[in-house]
Amino acid sequence: MPGLDRDRGQGLEPSGAPAWASTPSWYLGSARDQAIPSAAQRFMADRMHARTREIDASHASLVSKPGEVADSVRAAAR
Repeated sequence: MPGLDRDRGQGLEPSGAPAWASTPSWYLGSARDQAIPSAAQRFMADRMHARTREIDASHASLVSKPGEVADSVRAAAR
């Protein structure tokens, strides 16, 4: 819309700390993943300060290890 760019940022206050920074996170790594190397998975999990678990699964862990994935989800929900 014409004219709206000139008002961008005026009268706005900082929103504060992002909610994701204080929300607990979990990461389920797949040891036999050939799409995302284990080191990259660990890096991502560490960067998000996640509680991690690694299972012996391929990239499609939801398909190959549904019970273990479900166990991890239930544990995270507690």
